[in-house]
Amino acid sequence: MEAGNTGLVGGNVAAMQSIDRETALTDAVQSPAYTATITTTVVEESTTVVVGTLTGNITIAAPLGARKGMDLTYCFTQDATGTRTVTWNAAFSFVANEAGAANEKGQSTFIYDGARWIQMGGSMLFNA
Repeated sequence: MEAGNTGLVGGNVAAMQSIDRETALTDAVQSPAYTATITTTVVEESTTVVVGTLTGNITIAAPLGARKGMDLTYCFTQDATGTRTVTWNAAFSFVANEAGAANEKGQSTFIYDGARWIQMGGSMLFNA
């Protein structure tokens, strides 16, 4: 290693630790119990909503507190019956409402463009 490169790795590690601390400060996880309609209040730049096991179909209402650039992920788990559908409010764009089989898990991530929540990464996938 050249003399001028010493400390480079340590500097990168320190920078990564700083990024990790900043990320931790701007992420939020919410875990609401299943209910027929979920309304999310987004309070951080990145919010994950882990919905309780779906025991019926669910509607996702327009989130409150949205600001441009925020991202929002919904995570779902089907119950032993499965085939529960997800219906999205018109505030969400390019959304899928596929029903998963019994006990499968699925997620869908969105980013807010200032007017609508745009789905990232295509359709919601359920898998065991």
